[in-house]
Amino acid sequence: MLVSRCWSVRGSNEDGFLIQRKTGAGGAFADLATVGANVESYLDATCAPATTYCYRVRAYNGYGDSDWSNEDCATTTGPAPPSAPSNLVAAPASSTQIDLSWTDNSGNEEGFVIEVDEGNTGSFAHLDTVGANVTQYSDTGLSEGVEYCYRVYAYNAYGNSDYSNVDCATPGEVTLAHGTYLYHNGQYIEYPTAQEAYDAAAPGDEVVFGPGVYHEALKLTKSGTAANPIVIRGEGDPRPVLDADGIKRLPGRKALIWAYDASYHVIKDLEFCHASKDYGHSQNACAIYFENGTDLVVRNVYVHECGHGMYAASGCANWTIEYSEFCYNGYEGDGYYHNVYNYGWGTNIARYNTFHHSHALGFKNRSQYVEFLYNTVFRNGLYAVDFMKGDSAYGPQDALMMGNWIIKNPDAMNYTIFVGFTDRQGGTLTAVNNYFQANHPNNSFLNIETESCVAHNNIFDNNGYSGLEIFRNNAGASLIGTNNWCSTTATSLGGLTNTVFGTDPGVADRLNADFHLTSGSQCIDAGSDAVSPLPDKEPVYPAAWTDRPSDPPIDIGPYEYASYAPVVPLPAENLTATAQSSTTVLLEWSNMSTNEDGFVIERLSDETVGWQEVATAPAGATSYLDGGLSGGTTYVYRVIAYNASGQGAHSNHAEATTN
Repeated sequence: MLVSRCWSVRGSNEDGFLIQRKTGAGGAFADLATVGANVESYLDATCAPATTYCYRVRAYNGYGDSDWSNEDCATTTGPAPPSAPSNLVAAPASSTQIDLSWTDNSGNEEGFVIEVDEGNTGSFAHLDTVGANVTQYSDTGLSEGVEYCYRVYAYNAYGNSDYSNVDCATPGEVTLAHGTYLYHNGQYIEYPTAQEAYDAAAPGDEVVFGPGVYHEALKLTKSGTAANPIVIRGEGDPRPVLDADGIKRLPGRKALIWAYDASYHVIKDLEFCHASKDYGHSQNACAIYFENGTDLVVRNVYVHECGHGMYAASGCANWTIEYSEFCYNGYEGDGYYHNVYNYGWGTNIARYNTFHHSHALGFKNRSQYVEFLYNTVFRNGLYAVDFMKGDSAYGPQDALMMGNWIIKNPDAMNYTIFVGFTDRQGGTLTAVNNYFQANHPNNSFLNIETESCVAHNNIFDNNGYSGLEIFRNNAGASLIGTNNWCSTTATSLGGLTNTVFGTDPGVADRLNADFHLTSGSQCIDAGSDAVSPLPDKEPVYPAAWTDRPSDPPIDIGPYEYASYAPVVPLPAENLTATAQSSTTVLLEWSNMSTNEDGFVIERLSDETVGWQEVATAPAGATSYLDGGLSGGTTYVYRVIAYNASGQGAHSNHAEATTN
């Protein structure tokens, strides 16, 4: 930008003029330029847009300098750098995390730069850059007990703002009492109910449940943004529990969390149970009901013993479920309630989850497009996974299954169908690098009605049964694909080519669901790399993932042959609790695994505290007598198998009231 300054010459003996400039009325003058004798103007071409500059001039010759002229100021035009952010707050979120929030005072920034001073040394370094309108950031992987200081500035193509204030925090465990809070601008504000906290929330805020058990439902009716969603979360480990049993029919609501008209929300770090009381199938009673809105993320939740675990209706679009466990949902003998049942628009993603012990389907989806990635599925009452016809307006409805392992329940009511893909209006099921394990002589792996299926690099493990169908073709459907492993006795292969036939795929431990490949497996280096997409992750049971090693050619199945840690145990099941006296309760369960080191016994008796570990039982145990209890008191229990690699999924819950 240019600024022109003029002055009058009153003498005739000057050798020239010195020009000084300062930025803003409060700045300090500094030399800018010199010009020759009799010059009465100067064009300053070093200015920034939309900035005020002040000038002064004095003459000089060999005998000295004149006094300074008067000061004169001018403001350049054009776009300006953004205004500085303010009200930066750094708040510890855990022993390894600090959450930042700030106020955006500009409408023209392209983003914000965050700087950190580790140890409060006075020396800042670049930490990260975030986009325009973002006002929150979580700094993770920190060292407990170390003070971290932060500052933020905004930027655009015309320059940088000034820095925000500096704020410091030290990572440490956040201790919240039992209660519901609004986390706003780095501060926890307690509210009488979660609904009141939510009603006060703005985009970027968090509704937080402290430790313990809550008998209340929450209705979501707001919109966050992609950069600043509204978060509903629990604080602490074990996760806080939302239990519908205490509110029975959920008056006026269908679920513990009902996203009635809500966009850009995150639900995470919570446990849900018993959202099914007194409802019929048409009511779709569930833990989480996504009725209308867009962009819902459900992360790290444990959902059990509800009608549906989660239900998404046709009025919603674009949801993601990740790092979560859904189990024991539905009614015994009722095929209409499922661990997850979804029926919505857009792209729906289920990844890094485990779906087990549903009374009906592990995962049922009628959505427009679904991605089912790196999940583990077992012991469900009907199909393991089912993609059924959605809204007729969707057109062809496609699905991608990649990197999952799925075990068919031998006791399933509909034991024939393994994975269903029916009447999806001409859609295509793409199955890449999955492991499917049969457990019944009449299993069919892929039930396709009128659509097409493309299958590459999958293991169809008949698990010792003869003559199982790979492909059930109901009405002119097609199956094509390459480089799958199939039993030599498999039937109905459709148009599969380059198939690897054998009697055993060579996995580590079928019984304990360890499907890593062993040395000498026919699946090693036997896959096709000419497939798109190819997996870049591997499932880690029960609800996680790890990077998949790159070692072309790709191996068949969800795992690349490599050294690995043994898997955690499958869960205990059929847990019962029986009062033996006024002070004792007997727990009994069935054991699904042979690789456990023992069992953790957890009890729920104090609702302000939540789940507490009360004992452990050794490997191979199937019972435990809990003593020292109070008479006439109800106790709730769960059992979790563990080994050196960690804990597995949960057992069902059982309760008893002492005499």
